[in-house]
Amino acid sequence: MAGIGLFGTMEMARNSLAVSRTAAEVTGHNLANASDPSYARQRIRTAAAPSLLTPQGPQGTGSFVKGFEQIRDTTLDKYLVSEKYLTGYYNSKLTTLTQAQARLGQVLDRQTVDPKSGQAGQTGLAERLTDFFNTFQSLAAAPTSNTERRLSIVSAQELADRFQRANERLTSLRTDINSEVTNATKEANRLLESISVISQRIGASESDETGSANELRDQRQAWFEELAEFTNFNTTEDTEGKMTLTISGHIMIKEDGLIDQLTTTQITNNPTAAQTGMTYVSSKSTGELLNVSSGKTKGLIDARDDTIYTILNEINKVAENLITEVNNLHVTGYDLAGNNENTLKFFTGTNASDIGVNQTLIANPQRVQASAYANEPGDNTIAKKIANLASKTITNLGSLTFNERYSNAVAQFGQAISNIETHLEAQESVERLLLKQRDMISGVSIDEEVSNLMIYQRAFQASSRLITTVDSLLADLLNMQR
Repeated sequence: MAGIGLFGTMEMARNSLAVSRTAAEVTGHNLANASDPSYARQRIRTAAAPSLLTPQGPQGTGSFVKGFEQIRDTTLDKYLVSEKYLTGYYNSKLTTLTQAQARLGQVLDRQTVDPKSGQAGQTGLAERLTDFFNTFQSLAAAPTSNTERRLSIVSAQELADRFQRANERLTSLRTDINSEVTNATKEANRLLESISVISQRIGASESDETGSANELRDQRQAWFEELAEFTNFNTTEDTEGKMTLTISGHIMIKEDGLIDQLTTTQITNNPTAAQTGMTYVSSKSTGELLNVSSGKTKGLIDARDDTIYTILNEINKVAENLITEVNNLHVTGYDLAGNNENTLKFFTGTNASDIGVNQTLIANPQRVQASAYANEPGDNTIAKKIANLASKTITNLGSLTFNERYSNAVAQFGQAISNIETHLEAQESVERLLLKQRDMISGVSIDEEVSNLMIYQRAFQASSRLITTVDSLLADLLNMQR
């Protein structure tokens, strides 16, 4: 009866030893990387050795190690990259707006701010506006008082200083964000270069059999997820496994080779007021603006051009209309000496960036024109009208008072931060869920690996026992020939 024979059985047992040993080595490799979140556990791929045709039919000759494979769900990996876009976006936007809130120097209670109350903080612009109008109310009660005139000027100076500081800090922050956008593109370029290099290494390693460069693929996936925090992108692989990466439809990596990088530029063709002087992401090779739609860079740009610009613009509107309304009244009045100078404005400047108090009034408070009539220093008509601006609805401010318009802007700014906090919290929950799902599929379970190790140990021992048995049979055969 023909068969594989004792020597064939010995060879089969030897192959079985090799399979068990290799499986144990892979298990040890998994255990060594159990704490690495980017590592996907591996297992051996075995295949049946060629059968031997015998009179009784094909007879198996054991198995051999065909290769190694990762336990990885590529669809889940892509979902995770997509969620990283949003996490990076909300994270950078929240961080930036929190900086803006701090630079405003105003503590906001976003849950209780009442736009109609005119109270957006204890020492902020809203209170300074109220103080300014109150000093003119006091001047109206004592129109001949030099002290009240000086107090109205001091209050106006403090208010102007608040306006200028708010404008300066927010403008400075927008400029700082330009630098952050540039730094983000530099970091994205570093990752693009690294991804290109490792993709070429993957291609070289997998030239014989796709899927063998497991550790390199782990690292590339980690870099994909890191890049996703900066910008959105798409990847495709051709039939040969060569990868192409695009950002906003623009090819950055083609067939594993880096062909372009990111840079920053300014919009020169009809930029909006919010876009003027600001930097945006573009192609380094063509200069074409890239419509980055998510990630850290988009979060920075949206915070800068939308939320921060909006409150900066609102502060400027309030200052601009305050200057106009107060000056329109002041130039019609008479000072303490009964003189009218119809060009003597109370405020100088055009908006929050340069608002100030007229130096003539600072040098001589008696020149404050509080009376509506010549030679009637006791008249308080103009002072009262300026004081009443506190409750007057201004057409250019949407028929709101100064404090209402400012407090509305502050409340909307605070609500924007609150909304982003909510979005970020929800987004992080989604990301944690996906990470947990991936860990269940690709992560290393120490208990499972130890259990597998025991199985491989038993298989190794059984193969060793088979070799010992065959060796004993061969010895018996040799002894029978003597």
